Amino acid sequence: MNAPPNIRDLLQGHVTLQLQSLDRLYLNGYVAHLQHGAGLVRFLSQHRGNPIASPALLGQLTGQFVAQVRDFALNHQIPLFPFRHQESKDQRAHQLRRQRAVRDAVVFIGVAQEKAYAFSARRLPGAPVRFEFSRNKSVIPNYYYFYRRD
Repeated sequence: MNAPPNIRDLLQGHVTLQLQSLDRLYLNGYVAHLQHGAGLVRFLSQHRGNPIASPALLGQLTGQFVAQVRDFALNHQIPLFPFRHQESKDQRAHQLRRQRAVRDAVVFIGVAQEKAYAFSARRLPGAPVRFEFSRNKSVIPNYYYFYRRD
């Protein structure tokens, strides 16, 4: 009888951890099917249950995420700190950790605008209403960095 798979076996080939320093851990999540247009359409229509995979839904999801981050910060009295253009996040984090010496908690949430690629949408001709998504648009969205002290 085979032993059940362990965590290492389950994550092998699916998760990569990159260690840059002993004092920080970056977690970036990527869902393979959401890296292309057809997968995004499936996510918006089948998974989220929307009759039309509209680009307006992406704005709604973003708005909900931002509201949840702000509510979390407000409810836990966590400062939301906007990083300035080309400011060193590490230096600012070090300064804010000294000012707010909490333990086992989020010290602050940093917000930075950084370049990324996003989906653009075009409406397909004919009825019913359908959109095609392609990941080719350069944008500068807000990124949210949660700085935690353990």
